[in-house]
Amino acid sequence: MLTLEVGEPVAVENVTLTDLVFYPNPVSAGESIYIEGNFTQAELDGMHVEVYTMLGSCIYSSQFSTSKLSIENRGLYIVRLIAGNGTIYQGKIIVK
Repeated sequence: MLTLEVGEPVAVENVTLTDLVFYPNPVSAGESIYIEGNFTQAELDGMHVEVYTMLGSCIYSSQFSTSKLSIENRGLYIVRLIAGNGTIYQGKIIVK
């Protein structure tokens, strides 16, 4: 027997889906991916980058110290930048 209970939806605040560019996209496995955005100094201070698989597993997490990263395995990934002021920028990368 399976019982499914549905609760109140959980809101995700401060997520920005625009103003973030990854290039080249798609990219070949192991090549550099460049991240471009119009960030304020408050956003850059303490910025953190995370890369997730489409299944939600975090495969990379680090302080944002350079505007490029590299992913070794083919697939579709979500890249999330958490700014120092709490704003979250998010986008997708295709690695072929």
